[in-house]
Amino acid sequence: MALINCPECKKEISNNAKICPHCGNSINAETFAEIDILNNEAELNIQQNQSQTESLIKELKTEVKVKNDRLDTETIKTQNNIICVKCGYKLSPEFQHCPKCGKKADTLQKNNKKKLISIVLLSAAIIIGLISIFISLSEKNSNFSFKEQFDEFDNKIWCEFAKDDSFIIIDTNYFDIDDYFDDEALTAIMKINIRLGFSEAVHQKMLQTRSLDGRQQEENEKFIVSWTYHPDTGLEVMYERK
Repeated sequence: MALINCPECKKEISNNAKICPHCGNSINAETFAEIDILNNEAELNIQQNQSQTESLIKELKTEVKVKNDRLDTETIKTQNNIICVKCGYKLSPEFQHCPKCGKKADTLQKNNKKKLISIVLLSAAIIIGLISIFISLSEKNSNFSFKEQFDEFDNKIWCEFAKDDSFIIIDTNYFDIDDYFDDEALTAIMKINIRLGFSEAVHQKMLQTRSLDGRQQEENEKFIVSWTYHPDTGLEVMYERK
């Protein structure tokens, strides 16, 4: 059994019904024919609407694709624009002259390329220069010799050079005599401080160090100096390369 709509009240009834139970309308063969026609028309309308919808969707997709292609083209053109070196105006690749100042496009392109090359070369030169300075300073510091710089202290009993020349030690009380210090050793410490770039403040800190202060240290860009003091052993200072 199938359900159909009554042509009079539009409510669902059995296709076997002779009379509509809702409105009492008589259902005969002609009525069924009318219902079939109406159903066929409705189905046809649905198919047509579906076809029109699919066609509309297809047209919309095509239109969106065209717009995207245009946007891509405009983006490429924008990316390929060149800048007028004379007035700063943005030019499209097809321009032969700058519309603002009249400068020739081929000259602009050459100038832009030359400007870019100049910037690259200048940057490379700066980098190479900085590297050369760094290497030069490193080599200069690594080639520094305590023995060569302070050879006048080489035969002094209160001066000790490292075998690998990595440090120098000045002991102001080599014999560990109570409350004693060697004047010449103290003078040598002052001279070494000056030659190695340490300030007068560092020298004053050395002279004011107490035994309970432990080992003190100062440094600059190239050297490290550390020292200790005790009344029994005096002031002992060590200089190192970084």
